[in-house]
Amino acid sequence: MTLTWEGAPRALFVQLYWAGEGLAHEDVAPRSGPSRISFVRPRMEAARYEVRVVSREPEREIPFTLTLTY
Repeated sequence: MTLTWEGAPRALFVQLYWAGEGLAHEDVAPRSGPSRISFVRPRMEAARYEVRVVSREPEREIPFTLTLTY
């Protein structure tokens, strides 16, 4: 999964939840560098998941692209 956006490197972060349950994984971009998060979780069990893109700047719209690779 890769999340890219226009804005500060820490403006967005991504969360992966087990559907209907709790947080399975959370990832943020480094403080300095591109506005991008990439991660692969090959060891997670097969299940239904929810992906949430969370903004730390809710007062403005932040254009983003989320790419899933499987």
